[in-house]
Amino acid sequence: MMESIHNLDLFIFILYFAVLFYIAVRASRRAKTESAHEFFVASGTLPWYAIGFSIIAAGISSEHFLGAVGYSYNFGLSVANWEWLNGPSLIILVCVFVPLYLRRHIVTMPMYLGRRFNGQVRTLFAVITILIYVFINLAGVIYSGGLALQAIFDMESILYGIWMVSIVGGVIAVSGGMGSVAWTNVFQSILLLGGGILVFVIGLFVVPEGWTGIMESSENNHLILPADHPEIPWPALIVLALSTNMWFFCTNQCINQATLGAKDEWHAKMGILFAGFLGILIPLADVFPGLIAKALDMDLANSDTAYISLVNELVPVGI
Repeated sequence: MMESIHNLDLFIFILYFAVLFYIAVRASRRAKTESAHEFFVASGTLPWYAIGFSIIAAGISSEHFLGAVGYSYNFGLSVANWEWLNGPSLIILVCVFVPLYLRRHIVTMPMYLGRRFNGQVRTLFAVITILIYVFINLAGVIYSGGLALQAIFDMESILYGIWMVSIVGGVIAVSGGMGSVAWTNVFQSILLLGGGILVFVIGLFVVPEGWTGIMESSENNHLILPADHPEIPWPALIVLALSTNMWFFCTNQCINQATLGAKDEWHAKMGILFAGFLGILIPLADVFPGLIAKALDMDLANSDTAYISLVNELVPVGI
């Protein structure tokens, strides 16, 4: 991998961190974080586009660009349903949960449960949420981010990449609260979607016969797979859309935290709808690269390296 890293790439990599910290510092200075309420909801200052981008950045991360791309390399187009079945949950979030949260000035999900039921329910949900984040969600994100950095920069240990991801994310979050996180997420989302779609567009030109060649590269390239498919049966996708997706968008602190910091209810709802439209594009960035790697007959020992391999071979220096 290091053979493809040039001085220009390293300069832009460092510049990226400089821009990221500049946005975070600027946002933290503008934000009023004198209380826990202001820290968590950015003092109610977030416009719709910052909310939309923040939802996208919270929903896709390094584990998508490694795991989802690797999964689509093995099992085809149906992986895109992970994103394209988010519509029902987003509609419920807009119509039911956003008015409920904002009109009651909710700051966290445990806070709502404490008001609705009692302190014991609030504490139980808070403890379960923290355990899920630490041992499942955050662990996967940090590990996959560290894995990507290790592969790209040929680090001796993945721990260097893990520490880099952890420290940068921690400093940004602690320095300015939700305000810093939301505005850096705008920058991050543009890069995540732009970078992934760039790989998709390049793939259209590189794969013989373009779109047709990509779609015909595997017998699994169908949006709906049989009910007895061992990995992605269509009945399971329906259950996913009506259960896990509702939790993920409607009651997940990480996803809808930016929504709680909206200027008003209109900005909150428009931000969610904006995120929904952006979600249509996400599979172009984190699913189709796996199909492209399959179409190019990349014989990968580990499918999770599909995205990194594509970037290494297809993306020009400096990009």
